[in-house]
Parts: sequence; structure tokens; C-alpha cells
Amino acid sequence: MLPPFAKSVPSRDDHEELAQLEEEGARRIAAALRAQQIALELTPGGVTVDATLYNIRSSLDRNSGQLLDALTAFLAAAAAVGIETAVASIPYVPAVGFSWELANQAAADFVNGYAFDLVTGINNTTEAKLRGVMQRWILDGGTLDELADGVRPIFAYEPDTAWIERLLGIDRGYLIAETEATRAYVEGKVSAYTSSNLADYPPQKRPPDDSHPRCRCDVVLDKMADGSWHWIWLTAFDELVCDYCGPLHMQSVGLAKDAPGG
Repeated sequence: MLPPFAKSVPSRDDHEELAQLEEEGARRIAAALRAQQIALELTPGGVTVDATLYNIRSSLDRNSGQLLDALTAFLAAAAAVGIETAVASIPYVPAVGFSWELANQAAADFVNGYAFDLVTGINNTTEAKLRGVMQRWILDGGTLDELADGVRPIFAYEPDTAWIERLLGIDRGYLIAETEATRAYVEGKVSAYTSSNLADYPPQKRPPDDSHPRCRCDVVLDKMADGSWHWIWLTAFDELVCDYCGPLHMQSVGLAKDAPGG
């Protein structure tokens, strides 16, 4: 049973708009990864593995603009859905003020900072996987076709979660989009609530918290018996929920506002 306040707040999975953003975001991310792959195919090798990897990383960084643009637009749109979700619930609570300017600025600060970090992380993952493929190829004495076969999936699948993709047929672009939609949506909600007088402190943990890929967990506010407000973690309780998130369901993940007179 949801906390009383949370009953008026749609969950992360209640938003058809967010699902549509994920689909479009996945397509744009996949196209950006494909552009990196095409550029990489034109990148000259080096006389050593390290020299080749240096050229590869330089190519990834030079050709990250499309990926950064796709992620920035996607994160901003998902954060806006989170803000709107929170704002729609605020009128149900008496004497709660709200500043659109503060909420939008907080969300924008998150998007502008995180999108660049996310691109760097994606490139780091790509580089690490390419290094592994090349090292195995050299040790095995493989053919060029075998090297190409090893490189190609890197731009379609997230290497750290290959078992999920094999089971569910989820490509890397969609996996990134769904996970990061959760992150931006929750960030938007937190920005909105902390821009009202419902919350003075952000949650100590917030989804996806790098807990599991395709995370669709959420946080809501709940008023405690002493009048304080806490952030409550909700899981989707699907086949993707991990051992970290499952036990957090309906548990406080941080004080949002002190009790009156506290």
C-alpha cells in the first residue's frame, strides 16, 4: 500500500509520455553510437595496441557531439516530466509554495553536468570493451573478420549487462535510454519538491543509483507521524529489480523536511 501522499502522485511507469521519450531517445542514441562506429572504421591503426587504442579513444571523443546532443535533449525532456509530475501533486497539500524558476534551473544544472559525464562513461565503456576484444584477438591469432565480429556488438550491446540483452533482446541504445529516463525523471521530481517547501533535503539515494540496468524504481514523499517528510523508495517489482533495490521498497532513503519545531 502506498504512503498517503504518494497515492496522488503517478508512478514512473504511469507516464506514456516518458515511454515515448524512451523510444525516441533510444533511436537517437543508437544512431549516435552508429556514427561513432562508422568514424571508428575510418580511424588508422597504430604500430602497437596502445597506439591503436589511443587513436580509437581520440576518434570516440571527436565524434561524441551527436551523442551529447541526443542525451542532453532526452535528459531534459525526461526531467521535465518529473517536474510536471511533482507539481501536479503539490496543490493537494495546503500551504505549499513552489518556484518554477528554481525547479527548472536545478533540473537544467543536472542535465548540463550529467550529460557530459554520461557521454564520458559511455566512451569509457566502449574503450574498455574494445581493448578486451583486441587483446583476445591478438592472443588467439584471429583473422580480421573475427576482429570485426568482436567489435561490432560493442555498439549494439552494453557489455556489462550482456546477459540481460541476450534474454530480452534489448540493444545498448534502449538500455541506456530506459535507465537514464529513470534518472532524469527522478531528478526532475526531486528538483520540483525541493523548490517547494515540502522538501528541504534531497534523498540520500535516488534511482537508478547504478543499481541495475533498465531500473524503473521511483521515489515519493511521505509524511511521518511526527510531521516530518521522508523520501520513500518504490520498486517496479519486475524481473529486473536487483537485490539492492528490492529490500528498499517502501523504505525511507532520506529525510526531506524536518518535523515542525524540529
